[in-house]
Amino acid sequence: MKAALSLVIALVVLSVANIASARAVMTPAVPRTCRELESWEKATKCLEKFGTVKVVRELTGVKLVSVTSSIRIPGLYVYREVGKKWRIAGMFEIGGAFEVFDFSRLKILRHTGFRFDLGLVEDLSPPEGPRAIIQQKLSLFCSGESYFCTQVVTSCDYLVEGRAHESFRGKLAIKADTAVVTGDRSRSGNVCASPDELSLGFTDFSDDL
Repeated sequence: MKAALSLVIALVVLSVANIASARAVMTPAVPRTCRELESWEKATKCLEKFGTVKVVRELTGVKLVSVTSSIRIPGLYVYREVGKKWRIAGMFEIGGAFEVFDFSRLKILRHTGFRFDLGLVEDLSPPEGPRAIIQQKLSLFCSGESYFCTQVVTSCDYLVEGRAHESFRGKLAIKADTAVVTGDRSRSGNVCASPDELSLGFTDFSDDL
């Protein structure tokens, strides 16, 4: 009886763990619903289910699109043309006002992916607390083979009531498949903290787009 009860408990625990794991790796709504479409017109109609669609930047066969909504988290999405279809090639969910500075192709270790740079301002004010915002400059690196992009912070200011509490200015370099950010981190604190190095995830692919 005890053995049977132990087995039941173990199965329940395993089932709960599997459910939690499935939730943790669930694909975000936009790439899950609009992963690959037969034309750009169909891609646009699919994205319009999530908000207002705007092509922010464009390369030959590639589009960087913003999707904004009053009820959903806004986002930037990269779509590339594969044959006659349009497939998602990167995404970045945004929690504030943004401006895209640049969008380009780049080759890392024989694989061609995409990079876009933007400025971002987010409101971090607590309820009934002092006005607090974070201003950042970010570089996003996308292999183009999935919706995943690596986010690299190159500049950050954390302001409370207009006064800087934390700040960071970094210099970005690409070494093999790694983004290396150098700079004085003595005033970066917790909000503006950023790692020295980040893997870009291009080494898993060798064929050009």
